[in-house]
Amino acid sequence: MTLAPIILPALSSKGARSTLIFLHGLGDSGAGWSQTLHSSLSTSFPSLKILLPNAPSLPLTINGGQKMPQWFDIKAQNSRDKPELQDVEGMEKTRQMLEGLIKTERDEGRKVVLGGFSQGAVMSLFTGLQTSQKLEGLVILSGFLPIFDTIQSKTHPSLPGSSFPVFLAHGTHDRVISFDYAIKTRDFLEWKAEAGGLGLKNVTWKEIRGMGHSSDEGEMMDLKVWMGGVLGWEELSAKGEEGK
Repeated sequence: MTLAPIILPALSSKGARSTLIFLHGLGDSGAGWSQTLHSSLSTSFPSLKILLPNAPSLPLTINGGQKMPQWFDIKAQNSRDKPELQDVEGMEKTRQMLEGLIKTERDEGRKVVLGGFSQGAVMSLFTGLQTSQKLEGLVILSGFLPIFDTIQSKTHPSLPGSSFPVFLAHGTHDRVISFDYAIKTRDFLEWKAEAGGLGLKNVTWKEIRGMGHSSDEGEMMDLKVWMGGVLGWEELSAKGEEGK
């Protein structure tokens, strides 16, 4: 069974103008990020809605089949180095769910940023590079790009060489998803096609010295600045009638 998403509504009396869809990591839930995102983003951006989906609890292969909240299965240690062991079917199911959430928010007139932490970051990249729907940007915290062997061919044709904004942050002491994977992901996003990459011109890279597989106040401050730049400080900070 999948729990309903947690919604942090816009604090403005005029409602939300933008939405951040943010996915948690393996074994976590939307509630695990609600307080952090509320204190770092909601209180600064009254017109921002934050949507925190909950992953279904499914058998995890590397954990002996024990059920855990997950966006896709992990079939073996270091499977990210072996595309044939990656759960592309599970990723596709999650991608379809995210496509539906993005469409709902867009249909209601809101700008959308897609992001996540760890597995949630993986899914944000997997979905964000393929979707034909308009996104304002991607937030990738302590994640990596899956299926390197085929993702370039799946990428939406409007993205390569564009100024599509991506916020990419990773701790140098991450022992769960190696810092090397973050470097590889960054290079793929930034390198030009002839070098095997996408040639994106607006990747914001944050190397967080000493941080493990987690987040910290500095990272959240950097994210807030990036969100303000992507969505517009004036628009995000609009409070409605009570702010006059």
